[in-house]
Amino acid sequence: MAGPAGGRGLAAARPVHRRAAGQCPLPLPYQGESSLSPKQSFANTQSLDIVLGRRLWNNAEVIAVPSLTRGFGLSNARGAAAFPNNEAFRVGTTDPYAFMSRLFVRQTIDLSADAAPGADPDPMRFAGPLARERITITLGKVSTWDFFDDNRYAHDARSQFLNWALVGAGAVDFAADARGFTNGAVLEWENGRNAVRTGAFMVARNVNGLSLDTSIGRAWQWLAQVEQAWSLRQRPGVLRVFGGLSRTRSVTWNRLTSAVEDGLGDTEALRGYRTKGMVGFNLEQEVTDSLGVFARFGWNDGRAQNGCSPKWTGRPRAASR
Repeated sequence: MAGPAGGRGLAAARPVHRRAAGQCPLPLPYQGESSLSPKQSFANTQSLDIVLGRRLWNNAEVIAVPSLTRGFGLSNARGAAAFPNNEAFRVGTTDPYAFMSRLFVRQTIDLSADAAPGADPDPMRFAGPLARERITITLGKVSTWDFFDDNRYAHDARSQFLNWALVGAGAVDFAADARGFTNGAVLEWENGRNAVRTGAFMVARNVNGLSLDTSIGRAWQWLAQVEQAWSLRQRPGVLRVFGGLSRTRSVTWNRLTSAVEDGLGDTEALRGYRTKGMVGFNLEQEVTDSLGVFARFGWNDGRAQNGCSPKWTGRPRAASR
């Protein structure tokens, strides 16, 4: 997918991805604005990414990913806590909609002379060897899922599982706008077997909103992750442990529940900047050439709303795994 190792330009396009879903009539005991519709319905989504890049100087590059999306999830992606289509988000469109999903600068600092074995599968990197031990600095518009909670078997709804809670830790409130992207800075160290990653990101002004909160002194997210790889009977495995703090405009569940019980329709006045703690881990282990297993866990303190609800953060892939 990437350009030649010695080239200065990078261009790659992913095929159009289509997802369709249907729903039978459901007898629901109650129905609200955010409930799943009880009517029989069908919905579909399509998406296309084009990866563009340019080398700037030694080990530095700028990457841009224009994206084209269309479609809706069932009931406009509402009514299910772990929605069954991770490519469906709550700002769907009837007509194709183009936007810049990623635009970032990346600088790699080599710490060893030997190269990492194999090729990096990330299509948002230029082809060519990478130092086994290196530091990578990324700055710009990104998806937090490009760096955190990755998993060989369950992180890409385009070629693997579809469910929101299977491709990412559902309880971890990853920073993102309604389409799944944000602005931030990421620092990574890796040596081919271990890795440490940390990043700071902007958060959405409102849940399911497209605007990011510009009050970065009060609204922010910090994430960190450590990774340990191993070989079990010559089969690779990886454990990733991650966590962080997210500060967003939210309402505590206790106050929100009391407001609803009191018939208060507008809860905007209840919102304030609150900090949420989150942790998670995921595990992957290859069993055979065509079989692998994974596990994923997420937790947050549960006192207040998530500031950035789960949503599509589809990552361009060089090939399905």
